[in-house]
Amino acid sequence: MTTKNSVEAILQRMEEGTEAIYAQYREKARQAKASYQQKRQELDTDFRENARGLTGAAQVDLAGRLTGLSDLGLASSGAADQARISSRTALLSSLGKLALQHARESAAARTAYENTAASLETEGAEKASKYRDTMTRLLLEQQNKDREFAEKQELSRQKLALSRQKLAQQTSSKNSGTDGIVPPEKPTQMMEAILKGARKYNTLYGYSYVDPSAVKKAVRKIIEDEHLSKTWRYQVYVIARSMGYYT
Repeated sequence: MTTKNSVEAILQRMEEGTEAIYAQYREKARQAKASYQQKRQELDTDFRENARGLTGAAQVDLAGRLTGLSDLGLASSGAADQARISSRTALLSSLGKLALQHARESAAARTAYENTAASLETEGAEKASKYRDTMTRLLLEQQNKDREFAEKQELSRQKLALSRQKLAQQTSSKNSGTDGIVPPEKPTQMMEAILKGARKYNTLYGYSYVDPSAVKKAVRKIIEDEHLSKTWRYQVYVIARSMGYYT
């Protein structure tokens, strides 16, 4: 995987991870709102039922008092009117207290919901920010590893190129065989240099590997170099083939 692809993969993971965090907290906010709405419904239901209960109880109490007055022949008296007024006043007072309690409980539920919603929003933003910071550090670390690995590869390629340049300049009989120039490196040493130069680094998963195509290209270049000893080139070919890098 190239450096460009590695960077794009990390950026994609950053965006997907950030969106996943926000989605998680949106769901939590939705659940908090649903819970608040259910609480409000329960408070409203309780208020209506309690109000009906107070009204019914007041009616039953008034009816009993009026029946008692009627038995005394006072059904149309001022006492009966006073009983009705007293009952109505007591009922309104009770309903007023009930309404005040309902308003307080509703306000408390609203405040609790708003605090929860604000806390979730802040927590989600902080978690997303920390995740992006972590991914940004990872991105910088991998970019540094990419650069260091690329520099090492380039150094290996330069050394290999320098070695080949020296081979091309060696014309003395001491370094030449009957069928061409014999490099100072043994075929096994040359193969090790080729493998080192063809090694790449997967920054996404954090491991290095040898690129077979790069090995094959380097071996082919040596095999096709007619300035080199045929025997030496053949030995390089045999080693590469035995390792599965050339057929």
